[in-house]
Amino acid sequence: MQDKQALLARLDAAVVDGGRLLLADYLCTLSGDLVDPGAGISVPTAATWAEVFAHNRFVVEETHPDDSAANTPDPDLAEPLRRGWIARRLFHLRKAASGSTEDRLRTNRAHLAETTAPPRAPRS
Repeated sequence: MQDKQALLARLDAAVVDGGRLLLADYLCTLSGDLVDPGAGISVPTAATWAEVFAHNRFVVEETHPDDSAANTPDPDLAEPLRRGWIARRLFHLRKAASGSTEDRLRTNRAHLAETTAPPRAPRS
């Protein structure tokens, strides 16, 4: 899905306070988001994900690599995935309507900090 903000806004409206959500998506490991409107691609960085989650009242409780679709990458994302510019992640989220956006953002940044490792060399 290209419009992550719209998706999370819909989920914010649907999930009760304290409710949990498991989201599988890509995360960009480069310094900026990977966006190609022509191909319908939008892969946020950890910083962007942290903001989108916080503004929609979600906090990251855990995040893990998602290897479940390792053999069937989206053709438009196969090369960035191979080069390590993006990674599949599972985001374990909790709706936290109380508290400030700043508190949620701080929590999210802390949980996503380990996902920003520099890209690795391409696999041969």
